Amino acid sequence: MVPTAALDIDGPTSEYTSTADSGNTMRRRFCPTCGSLLFANSSARPQFTVVRVGALDDPSSVQPTMNIWTSSAPTWACLDPTLEQVERQPVPPPTVSPS
Repeated sequence: MVPTAALDIDGPTSEYTSTADSGNTMRRRFCPTCGSLLFANSSARPQFTVVRVGALDDPSSVQPTMNIWTSSAPTWACLDPTLEQVERQPVPPPTVSPS
């Protein structure tokens, strides 16, 4: 998850919007050629965008900090026990005002 304002997208994307169980609008962007999901964000947190690690030029440049939605993880999921475990959607960090 990154600040939306800090995201630099190079190239075209296609978009699909849907309504989540929460009632929030989910905006998903994907590659128009192969259909791979690249980014997603919610109307509840428009200031943040979830970036799929496969969309990064250098996936080794980031490290996970938590496992989320652990309450619905399948039994075969390999969750890192050293990371914070969050059963559902984590509470977003406080909004920082630009200085």
